[in-house]
Amino acid sequence: MQSATIRRARPVQQTRTEASAEAAYLFAGDNRASCDFLSYSDSGARPLLAIHRLEFSLIVAADEPAALLVVVLGPTGSGKTALSLALARHFAGEIVNCDSVAMYREFDLGTAKPSAEERQQAPHHLLDVLDPTEYMTAGEYARRARPVLEDIKQRRRLPIVAGGTGLYLRALLEGLFPGPQRSEKLRERLRTRVTQKEPEYLHRMLHRFDSTAAAHIHPNDVPKVIRAIEVCLASQREMTQLWKSGRDALRGFHILRLGLNPERQALYARINQRASQMFQSGLVEETQTLWTKYGDRAGAL
Repeated sequence: MQSATIRRARPVQQTRTEASAEAAYLFAGDNRASCDFLSYSDSGARPLLAIHRLEFSLIVAADEPAALLVVVLGPTGSGKTALSLALARHFAGEIVNCDSVAMYREFDLGTAKPSAEERQQAPHHLLDVLDPTEYMTAGEYARRARPVLEDIKQRRRLPIVAGGTGLYLRALLEGLFPGPQRSEKLRERLRTRVTQKEPEYLHRMLHRFDSTAAAHIHPNDVPKVIRAIEVCLASQREMTQLWKSGRDALRGFHILRLGLNPERQALYARINQRASQMFQSGLVEETQTLWTKYGDRAGAL
């Protein structure tokens, strides 16, 4: 697996529509390598992407077995949807969702899913594929997403992964350690401890089992704390040791990561505007409806 990374994207200060229009200037490259300042004479090479006509394109030899996979990264409100749509329109792409909550049906406003109009611009995958009461893990996401990527590749389309769930993306690209199966009985006992005491109680327990893992997990992230304790108890090993074991990384793709890094002030303004629009559109009512229908059986709540 090979990877390429763009240093930094331009600050995002516009709306999604404006960002889409600006991203429309992306175009296919000119058969010159990114590091080649002379003419590129290899007729067996094919261009991938170029951002500006003055820049050089990324070249992959035509006989290379691996296909291009574009991964759009960035914080909430940075313009991932706009960029992924622009890429899909101009390079015959299909978008694969990598947002854990956007996979659930009925969770619409709070997840900022692509609108119906945006979904018509390009094929989307792994959106609205789960019932609210279904359970999803990073490993299961990877098992579902990898065949989707392979199918897109076989149809000679460009797969574009977009979303903000880092663990899901890591599972998809790098694989996860071979951890033990989940135990609902143990998890229920640990969740009961949280209600009886405080989240810090479980975090201190994890610190005794694996101090390194505890340092990487916030005490309030109860699901991850519970999973880490579960792994330690079931395997009788520190989860940190399992992290270092072999992983099943994604194969058959050249991965191009496009990282969006807007200016903080502009980003916070966009996030505040988005949150305000969510409440105006009925976020509270949507949440109340979901809680009335499913209660705590809807894990995404």
